[in-house]
Amino acid sequence: MMIRSMSRAVLTAMLTALVACGGASKPAAEPSSGSSSANSSEEPAKQSAKGDAKSDSDKAGDGNTNEKGTPNTNEASPEDKAKIADGLQLLDKRSLSLEFDLNLMKKGEGKGVQSGNWSFAEERTMRVKAAKKDVIGEMQVVYGKWEAKPLLGLTYEMPTDGKTYLLTYKDGALGIVRGSNEKLSSDEQQAVKAEYGWVGARSPLRTALLDSGLKNGAELPKTAELAQILLGEIPGASAGQTEVTATLDKVESGPRKKAILKLSAKTEVKSNKTTFELELKGTASVDVTTGWVLGADLAGTVSAKGSVKHPKQGELEVSGKGKVTLTRSSEFR
Repeated sequence: MMIRSMSRAVLTAMLTALVACGGASKPAAEPSSGSSSANSSEEPAKQSAKGDAKSDSDKAGDGNTNEKGTPNTNEASPEDKAKIADGLQLLDKRSLSLEFDLNLMKKGEGKGVQSGNWSFAEERTMRVKAAKKDVIGEMQVVYGKWEAKPLLGLTYEMPTDGKTYLLTYKDGALGIVRGSNEKLSSDEQQAVKAEYGWVGARSPLRTALLDSGLKNGAELPKTAELAQILLGEIPGASAGQTEVTATLDKVESGPRKKAILKLSAKTEVKSNKTTFELELKGTASVDVTTGWVLGADLAGTVSAKGSVKHPKQGELEVSGKGKVTLTRSSEFR
């Protein structure tokens, strides 16, 4: 009896202890796919994956951070990273036309009205022979045939008409050769350098656009160099008498980023003793990477003053008005 009583006492004590501890342990149940325990266990893994991905991005370099993951305060802008490809070609077509009426006077007495028109057209091709990043170090310029009507009997001759030039920047100096290293006249040197003397450095028009921050409404510097590049060469016009106000209207994205400029221009064309004052307004488009003009469409008024020599009546004073248009269109090849 004593043994049975002790056994019951021991069994009772053991059951009491088991109940106090929460009962006998059971095999862990398989968690359901939507259980909170599963979500809590997966979340740290997701965070770790994100962290690893960001770390890899930082190591690869995303343009905003360096290898240590800190911002690159001196990182170049996307525009500064642009590259000009060797072999890039641009066909540049240009034209200008004047239509006017001249009032002929002699000692205050009217001698009639003379109607006139003048126009010219030209094509050029630019080929990049060598470039480093956004700087062209060697470029070929092919001047196509020059076509023009006489202006009040004056025919303008273009020294570059139908010729090909190679511009090379080497040892800190720009060299220009024609054909098989033929000697250039001073007029040729001046004409070629007027628009392409920047070879060996970043294009002045590209520099002006980058300096503006490519912000809408930004005004570009009013320099003779930029005026020459935007309008192109106008026979009989003096670069010193040409003024161009260029305001950035917008930037269009695409395969090649393009800046649209609003232009207001003034210049003078001289024909013997007659001066034609031109005022034009319109737009121009510029390839941001190269600084090459892709197109221009300007129109405005022309006023004339001075004198002309009449075959029978001698020297006559003239005044008059008319209209002027200037266009440029270019395409990459």
